[in-house]
Amino acid sequence: MSRADETFDAIVVGGVDFGEADRVVHLITTKGRIAAFGHGARKSRRRFAGALDPFTTIAATVSHSKKRHGTLPTLSSAVVEHARLPLRRSLESIALASYFTELVWRVTPEGETSDTTFLLLTAALDWLAVHDATLAARRAFELFVIDELGYTPQLDRCIACGDTTDRPHVDFERGGVLCPTHAEGAPLTGPKTITWTENVLRAPGFDPTGAVDEAWAHRAAVRLASPMARFFATLLERPLKATKLLEDVEL
Repeated sequence: MSRADETFDAIVVGGVDFGEADRVVHLITTKGRIAAFGHGARKSRRRFAGALDPFTTIAATVSHSKKRHGTLPTLSSAVVEHARLPLRRSLESIALASYFTELVWRVTPEGETSDTTFLLLTAALDWLAVHDATLAARRAFELFVIDELGYTPQLDRCIACGDTTDRPHVDFERGGVLCPTHAEGAPLTGPKTITWTENVLRAPGFDPTGAVDEAWAHRAAVRLASPMARFFATLLERPLKATKLLEDVEL
């Protein structure tokens, strides 16, 4: 392997077909997001058999000395490390896994080292491979992404006046909890939703239960729908494609 080649773990997000046999492959890695040109990726069984399916963790070898399609590095080979085939067991699982990977792809800077983001996506996909897709899992992942981006919400007191409140409203764009006096249109969520949110963010791994029962977690996820949608509508330039699929399966 030349010095211009490197091998690293990567999660396949998807990609774009190019010509009759090639594909531009989108990868999430510890080095950030990477787009690589897979020459013959749609026909080469020897180099890419099953390795470019979405949600798969691969050992990707990328060559920077053989750039194609403009300035894209070449994906020389890809070896499957974790296929996560159970994610394809239902439309709900596919929809949520697609949302996880697309969201991370959109918010991860290109070529910027991001170990924790890669580990977050890995943990979320591994969790989803053995659990049913739920709205709480979607919200938990969104909370972790917000936290990873440096927008960790203040949840113990009003961000405007510093007072505690038993009628908390939430605005992630403004930074967290607001009391009724300073809510200014932010939706009322309630203390149980705040408890679930705090528990999710404090958990050592990806745990959408938030240490509460399933019904409680679901109600919290429903109540966070509006503030979460507002936050990501502001953050992202355009809606995610996976959002429509989530709507179709009511997640």
